[in-house]
Amino acid sequence: MKYIDKIKNKFKKKKPVRKLSSREAYRLWSSFYDDQPDNAVLFLEEKLFTEMISAITLKDKKILDIGCGTGRHWKELLSFDPAGVTGVDSSGEMLSKLLSKFPGSTVYVSDNNSLESLKDCSFDIVISTLTIGHIKEIEKYFYEWNKKLRSGGEIIITDFHPDAFSSGMKRSFPLKTK
Repeated sequence: MKYIDKIKNKFKKKKPVRKLSSREAYRLWSSFYDDQPDNAVLFLEEKLFTEMISAITLKDKKILDIGCGTGRHWKELLSFDPAGVTGVDSSGEMLSKLLSKFPGSTVYVSDNNSLESLKDCSFDIVISTLTIGHIKEIEKYFYEWNKKLRSGGEIIITDFHPDAFSSGMKRSFPLKTK
C-alpha cells in the first residue's frame, strides 16, 4: 500500500493550474513544443499517425493540415512527395516555428477555425492531429473540412479518446521557466 500512496502523492496538485485559452497556451508552448523527447502522448500519436498515413497514397496529393502547429508531421508528409501541404493553425507563434523549419510553406492563421480563405474541393487529404478537442461545435467544422476535400478525398484525425477526459485527464502542460 505504501507504493500506491507514494504514486497518489506524486500526482496530487501542488499548486493550482492556471487555465489558458488554447491560443495562449500554444503561444507559450511554441518555444519548446518540438523539444519534448519524453512526451509520451506525442510519441504515441506520432507512431499512430505514421501507421495511418502509410495506409494511403500521399504522392502527388494536396494535403490540408488543420491544427498543424509547428509542422511536427511535415517532414514525414513531405517525404511522400505530395503535390503540396497547406497548414492552418490558430497560433501565429506555432506557424512561425513551422516556417522556420519549412520556409516558403503555405500557412494560414485562423482565429476561429474557419477555412473560408481556402477554395472548396481543393484538397485530396485533410489531416488534423491532436486538435479536435480544442474545437467547440466540431460537427460544424467537420462539415467545413469535408467541403475542402475533392471527391474521394480522405480525412485523417488523431486525438485523445473521450474516456480519457471523463477519467480526469486534462489538456495541459508544464510551463518551462528559466
